[in-house]
Amino acid sequence: MMRSSAVLGIDIGRDIIHAIVVRAHRQGIQVAGHHRVPYRATDDLCVPLTEIKKRLLACVPWYQRLHISVVVGVDEEAVITKQMTAPLIDDEIEQEALIGQKLSAALNMDMDTLYYDFAVMSGVTVQPGQVCYQVVACRRLALTPALDALKRVGLSPTVADINSQALVGVYQALRPVAQANHWPLWLHYHSGLLTAIRLYPDGQVYQHRCRLGEGERYEYRESAANALVQQHFDQACHRAREHNRLLPLSTVWISGAWPATLASEHLTITRFNPVAMLDQTAPNISDDASIALGLALRGEYSCV
Repeated sequence: MMRSSAVLGIDIGRDIIHAIVVRAHRQGIQVAGHHRVPYRATDDLCVPLTEIKKRLLACVPWYQRLHISVVVGVDEEAVITKQMTAPLIDDEIEQEALIGQKLSAALNMDMDTLYYDFAVMSGVTVQPGQVCYQVVACRRLALTPALDALKRVGLSPTVADINSQALVGVYQALRPVAQANHWPLWLHYHSGLLTAIRLYPDGQVYQHRCRLGEGERYEYRESAANALVQQHFDQACHRAREHNRLLPLSTVWISGAWPATLASEHLTITRFNPVAMLDQTAPNISDDASIALGLALRGEYSCV
């Protein structure tokens, strides 16, 4: 990230919008500010976004406001992921047109109704002259309201990223900071959604998501509900072990609304706040903002 740049990550949740701004600093990336605004789907999105812009742009120097990038998150439920085989074409425009045609045929959808991106997958066996593409598509209707509102308040979105990929970016940024000589499993539980992430030594990423409920406050829940969450925790750890039996699992990082009764007989459970771990000088920011942090971190690549 250049010294003159800053990135604003915006996570538009079901009832809360979290936004974090990170900026280039002489010691690396600095979390310059965070703001959260209550939000309902029936609200005018321009109102909270205007407040976020006013609050967070004031957290960075004037010369970094001139080059700020905006990254908005997309929920996985609005995303379609497919693998498809096609010829490798050097011309980027022809390549994009070809992938669009194949995606349109595979989904039986008009490409004008989709945003899509793709990347060549490595390590996949295909016929000579062919390559395997990982294609990610999103309905325009899922993103257009947020993109239009951002433009109306004077913020130009440069990247739209999947929320789970934002959390992967946080994990990748945290491992060097945590100086972990092992490969912990990170379980993030927020708004009833449990996301499991583990990075492997070869760079591959393990991910799994499941929805538990609406994330009520634990102090008001019965012990049976906590037992159910414990069961999901145990299942998440078991799935991660089974996914790669050659890499021992000894440590689990947890963040979010986990009950105090959470326990494991064979694993070390470490509660942590990703924002505080990444930047110890950051303001007191809840780990609920982890996705917004990841979006901001993912956006740093677009600022170079």
